Amino acid sequence: MRTLRDNLGPLALQALLVRRRSKSVPVYPTLKTVFVHIPKTGGSTISTILRRPNPLRLSKHDPSPAIDKHSSVFEHLGHLGPEAGEYFKFSFVRNPWDRLVSAYHYIIARRQEFELVANHENFESFLASFIEMPSQYLDIPYFRPQSSFLIDDNGEMPLDFLGRFETFEKDLRVVLREIGCRRIFLKHRKKSKRRDYREYYSADSNKAVRDVYIRDVENFGYDFNDGIIRKKSRPLRKL
Repeated sequence: MRTLRDNLGPLALQALLVRRRSKSVPVYPTLKTVFVHIPKTGGSTISTILRRPNPLRLSKHDPSPAIDKHSSVFEHLGHLGPEAGEYFKFSFVRNPWDRLVSAYHYIIARRQEFELVANHENFESFLASFIEMPSQYLDIPYFRPQSSFLIDDNGEMPLDFLGRFETFEKDLRVVLREIGCRRIFLKHRKKSKRRDYREYYSADSNKAVRDVYIRDVENFGYDFNDGIIRKKSRPLRKL
């Protein structure tokens, strides 16, 4: 008997599983806000804030359009149509080397259905495979280049604000003020005990990952040493 995996193939199945588990709705009509949620950039924390009941003391029910959690800004614009111009559109990006380490460990811990990744016994094994054949991984949302979510072939990025994971609290404060959210206390829910992401790379693998994510490096001005290390999770200050 053929299974769903047999019928779809591994990459198509992975895409389907991502869609099924994409519970956060990134369009908020009450707030007139679109959040372009790039995986592993702090998006779960942002979505939690925007999903809170009555962040503006408005209606508890927000009939958001049905669209995938990890859609590109262009998919959002197409979905909203003429109303798109009324929305505040924002996103966050992250150091590509740091994001790659985070994405690998997230899949190992919580997304074992991504067998292409989960079958590697450690990051070193995964990284060697990723560098040898990156194309087989880049369709997985957690490894998809961040530029593909935000920038078109002409270099246009139709956002009102772009924040950085490295300055998350400061940039999130800018967003919340822009959309009028009242002061909110929220703990960053995802604690990490990993070592400095730079320790996962050699000089050669550093360069190889740079080549894979060269558009992100150039478009967002990242360098290998531009990431941050969350040594201990702490509450966000009053926003």
